[in-house]
Amino acid sequence: MSSSVDLGTFIKIFGDILTASVLGYAAYWAFSIRRALRVPSYKIQALWVGAYSLIFIITGVFVGTNSLLSYVSPYLYAETQTGVANILVGIFYIVFLFLFLPWVDSNINVGRRSDPVLRDALRWKKVRLFVWSIVILSLAVGLTGTGIGLYTGNSTTGISAQLVSVGFGAMALTAIAPGIPALLLTTRRSKDPAFRRSLKWFGIFLLLLVVNLIGGGIPTPNYASMIAYDLVGVVVGAFGGYSLYKCAVSLVPPLHRISRSDT
Repeated sequence: MSSSVDLGTFIKIFGDILTASVLGYAAYWAFSIRRALRVPSYKIQALWVGAYSLIFIITGVFVGTNSLLSYVSPYLYAETQTGVANILVGIFYIVFLFLFLPWVDSNINVGRRSDPVLRDALRWKKVRLFVWSIVILSLAVGLTGTGIGLYTGNSTTGISAQLVSVGFGAMALTAIAPGIPALLLTTRRSKDPAFRRSLKWFGIFLLLLVVNLIGGGIPTPNYASMIAYDLVGVVVGAFGGYSLYKCAVSLVPPLHRISRSDT
């Protein structure tokens, strides 16, 4: 039994290191490309890719440290699985969701400018004001719940958990529900191939993120299924980092364009 636990922990730690390495590579190229690009909208795109890469690197370090702690010192690991750990995970979702809406908003604006007739997808110019208001209000509710959890030391039950669930749930729904359809429609209308390629890879990254989150609730009744689940997690995490890398390099013009412009 201990060997299975050891192997499962090793796979998780290896997966976290591999994913963090790929994400670090993606962040390096995103920030490097941002410095080299001259188009302001592309520079913003690269900045977002680099920011998301860093966020997930920090999260991976936290999760990897947790996995290593469970192997090295099970008692200390059990002691740290309190409301504080849950709050740290909650903070990650706060940052991710709060950055997600500005990313969607900026991409819709970029895509609209690359539309020959400058169409406003789903009346986003007006809808965005309502969406931003709800997201900020939901963020305030979620942060209030987080603060109560920190003060009481209990973030899993009671009013703290309810405020966090309602606040962050409303925040996610409000940011994703109107933003994604408007972004997809804007991307379809855009005539900028680099913009479309970059968003395609970011869409793959988001899809893998959703698969990873859904997979977290899948039970693993035996040793073989646990190992298989961990191995799939390694592949999904590494390819997610690769998707962010491709999202950044897609903003770079093809080599033949660069050579022509130089000549």
